[in-house]
Amino acid sequence: MNKDILVINDNKFKSIFITVNYIRKLDRKEAGKNALLASILRKGTKNLKTEKELELELAKLYSSSIAVNVEKIGGIYKVEFGVEFINKKYINEDVSDKVINILNDIIYNPYLEEGVFSREYFIREKEALLEKINQEQNDKRKWALRRLEEEMYDESDYKVASLGDADEIAKETEKTIYEYYKEFLKTSEIKIVITGNLDGYDDLEDKLRIKFLNGVSNKINALEIKNREKLKEIKDYETLNQSILCFGLNVKNTDANMIPAVTVYNSILGGTPASKLFQNVREKESLAYFAKSQYNKYINAIYIYSGIDLSKKEKATTVIKNQLEDLKNGNITEEELDTAKKNIVLTYKALSDSKIMYNRAVLANKYYNEDFDINKFIEEIEKVTIDDIVNIAKDIEVNTIYLLGGKIDE
Repeated sequence: MNKDILVINDNKFKSIFITVNYIRKLDRKEAGKNALLASILRKGTKNLKTEKELELELAKLYSSSIAVNVEKIGGIYKVEFGVEFINKKYINEDVSDKVINILNDIIYNPYLEEGVFSREYFIREKEALLEKINQEQNDKRKWALRRLEEEMYDESDYKVASLGDADEIAKETEKTIYEYYKEFLKTSEIKIVITGNLDGYDDLEDKLRIKFLNGVSNKINALEIKNREKLKEIKDYETLNQSILCFGLNVKNTDANMIPAVTVYNSILGGTPASKLFQNVREKESLAYFAKSQYNKYINAIYIYSGIDLSKKEKATTVIKNQLEDLKNGNITEEELDTAKKNIVLTYKALSDSKIMYNRAVLANKYYNEDFDINKFIEEIEKVTIDDIVNIAKDIEVNTIYLLGGKIDE
C-alpha cells in the first residue's frame, strides 16, 4: 500500500475518527513489547501526566475520545492510536487541532520519570497485560482457536497471539521498553486513516501529515507465512463440560481474485445458521452445541470450530469432513448460495456503517490489496457461482485437527 493517508469521506457520520497506525513486521519477540508499549503510552503525557487528566481534558472537548488497539493482520503487526471527535458543524467549534495535539503528545511526548517510562505505570500495565493473557484460557472457545493456530503455524512467528508471549513480556523492564519505543518510532511504517464527514476540513490531511508523517518513509516487509503440508492432529485434555473440536484448513489458491469465492465458500460451510456445519453437525446429527467456520484471507486459512461431547468426537470429525467433500462435489443448492451471499452483503454493509470498523477494515484490506473497495467487493460476491465454489473447494485441504477435550476414559 503506497498511500500514507487513506480518506473515507462519508456524510452519514456525525463525528470524525482518525487512526495513526504503526506497522511492524510480525515478530514473536516484538508482539508483547508492542502491546505493552501501547498500554503505557495511553496512560499519560508530558503535559497530562495521568489517565484521569487525559480523560478530563478530552471531556472538555465535547467528549472526544482516544484509544489504542493492537492487532496482527497476516504477516504484519499493527499498533493503532485512534481519536474521535464531534464534527464542527454540530457544535460551531473546531476541536480537531486540540484533539490531534493530545494524540500527538500521547505518541511523541509520553510521561517519563528519570528519562524512561514511569516505573509505576510500567509495572501496572505489565501485570495487567500478563493477567489478560492468562485469562484468555478461561474462554475455551477462543483458547481452542489460539491453540489451533499455534499448532497450525508451529514453525512460524504467526503463531504468537496479538498480546504477545508471556515469557517474553516477563523479561521487560521500563528501561528496555523505553529503548524499544525509540526504535519503534524510527523504524515503523505509518499509515493514517480518516473516517467521517470531512466537508469543511480541507486542511486536515496536511495537518496530520505534518504531525505524524514528517520525514517518515519506512516500508515494512510482512512476515512470510508458510503452511505446513503434512496433516497434524493434536489433543489437549482438560476437564470440561464441553470439548472443542477444531479444523485448520489451507486455502492453496492464493490468487486475490479468488477471495470473493472463498468468502462465499466459508459462509456456506459454517458462516450462518443455514450453513452446512450448523445444519448437519448441530441440527441433523445433534453432534455439537455449536459448529462454525471463519475465513482469514490474510493468511489463506479457514478455521472450523465446534463444541461437542467428547464421546462424539470421531463421528463429529467424520461429519465435518463430509461437509468439505460435499462442497468439492458440488452438493450445494441455489438457496444455500443465495443465503450465503445475502449474509456476506449484510455484514459488509453493517461494517460500512461503523466508523471504527470501516476504518480498520479499509486499512487491513488496502494494505494487501490497494484496489480494495467495499462496494466493488459486494459486486464480486454477487457474481460468485456454484462452479466457482466447487473449483475453490478443490484447493482447500485440512492442515490441522485440534481437540481441547474433557475428561476421557481410555
